[in-house]
Amino acid sequence: MRHRGALCLATRYLICYTASESAGPGVTMTNVSTRSIAVTGMTCDHCASAVRAEISKLPGVTGVDVDVAAGTVRVIGEPLPGDAPLREAVEEAGYEFAG
Repeated sequence: MRHRGALCLATRYLICYTASESAGPGVTMTNVSTRSIAVTGMTCDHCASAVRAEISKLPGVTGVDVDVAAGTVRVIGEPLPGDAPLREAVEEAGYEFAG
């Protein structure tokens, strides 16, 4: 599967490998994992910003995409945080981690 110029493996989490252009004659592969979680209680962009800010503080997280309408948050990073730290971050932002 290709995803935005990366080779991705569909598993429980999306794992993407990207080639680094500055790698010189060899190619360096970067492992990036993605997972989606459900968050309830978000209704606006302010909600999304609060959730994004708290999850972004977790070790290993390099990106957070929030879809308020769907109630989902996509977390990108390596290594990905487990459920407990994600739950704490979502609750710190004032919302409910639904899995």
